[in-house]
Amino acid sequence: MNKNKLAAVRFSLRFLLLFVSALSVSTCGGVPDVQRNPPGPAPSPLQGTWGNGSSTVTFMSDATYIVNSAQTGAVEVWGKFSSSRDQVSMTDAGGSQSCGAVTGTYLFGITGITLTFVLASDPCQTRTDRMLQGPWNRENTPDPSPPSVPAGLTVSAASTSELDLAWSASFDNGGVKGYKVYRGTVLLMFTQALSYADTGLTIDTEYCYTVSAYDAAGNDSGKSGKVCARTLPGPPAEVAGSWKTFHTVTGKEGQIGPDYFNLTRSEDTIGGEFVSGTGDTLGNAYPLSGTVRGSNVTFSWTVDGLGQTDTGSVKDTLMSGTWSDSAGASGTWRAEKIAIPDLDITGVWNGVLNFMWADGTRTSETITLTLAQSGGVVTGTSAGQGGTLNIAGTLSRNTLVYDMNVPCGSESNRVTLTFNIFPSILSASSAFGVGCPEGAVLDLSTVSGDLIKQ
Repeated sequence: MNKNKLAAVRFSLRFLLLFVSALSVSTCGGVPDVQRNPPGPAPSPLQGTWGNGSSTVTFMSDATYIVNSAQTGAVEVWGKFSSSRDQVSMTDAGGSQSCGAVTGTYLFGITGITLTFVLASDPCQTRTDRMLQGPWNRENTPDPSPPSVPAGLTVSAASTSELDLAWSASFDNGGVKGYKVYRGTVLLMFTQALSYADTGLTIDTEYCYTVSAYDAAGNDSGKSGKVCARTLPGPPAEVAGSWKTFHTVTGKEGQIGPDYFNLTRSEDTIGGEFVSGTGDTLGNAYPLSGTVRGSNVTFSWTVDGLGQTDTGSVKDTLMSGTWSDSAGASGTWRAEKIAIPDLDITGVWNGVLNFMWADGTRTSETITLTLAQSGGVVTGTSAGQGGTLNIAGTLSRNTLVYDMNVPCGSESNRVTLTFNIFPSILSASSAFGVGCPEGAVLDLSTVSGDLIKQ
């Protein structure tokens, strides 16, 4: 055979071999290899249950581990691990013998069914003593199948600090070894029971849970569906009584008030009234309703078609929170409970009040107060030379304090009067604000005089 024919034959054979090789690599049963899913990560060689006579350790498919007493089965410690080749790192997460969030690293070797550890580094002597107490022998039979996912998880509130969990048993061809309970992403506990009580929780707070099952071969079922519940709110705060309130408006300086709440409570329901201490509605009362859940309160009322809702919390004799109304305004509010004395000043009071103005001017005016008392809140009218004005104020100890808007041309000026209360007598003690005698606005300085109950 000449050289040209020999070269052609060699080329043909080389092409045929390349074609057959490419065909065998790129297809499998007619399906190209690029369409096949890549294999998942190989399980750790540690996965399964190992015993050394005093303890058993189960390394699981989800990179968690648990150590149990070989005699009683009681949980000693659990945590997370990571392994590569002949090295494993372990970090405890809980249990009576937990080392806390410190990591220990060990070299390991497996011969047949026997596992041995050699210390690399570990600041926890308890874990070191346990892991080096070997050898460890495999206690599970080969089993690639995980348990079924726990079903029927329920969470119910037992108290202000405890939520109780329960679920249905999982199934596994080799038997379920136990369950893991998670609060959010935190692994709380390993248990062989079908229930768990989570304690030490915060009052009136929502928590969410999942549960998974595992077997002796270290197979984890995966987590159940999330179920959430709230701890109990505790007894309703005592909001009944009278409260002096102030509101601020977002984007504006200063505060509005005082206004007043007269509140009643029946279980978790708030009733009563909002009493306006400001503006054109001074002294008017509007029905109020709301709820109280533990120390949290919400109540609403409507003035001239404008609805407002206050939401906040109660601490002793103080309340505070945020508010919004149906016009889109919002802000913050605070309230202080008014101590209600054993007094009733409801009725008509009449007498002469003497006013001293900042420029030394003195004026006298016959005043008739018609008062209505609801708890520590007082409303009514003040009739005098300037006409009849609405008033709104508070009664505390032996003192009456009320506000009124005194007209002055197209404007009005706020005046606050204070009276000491004696049997059948209201004795004026101080005044603050501005008046409008003879059309000239002057600072109001002092006031004196008595009003007698009619």
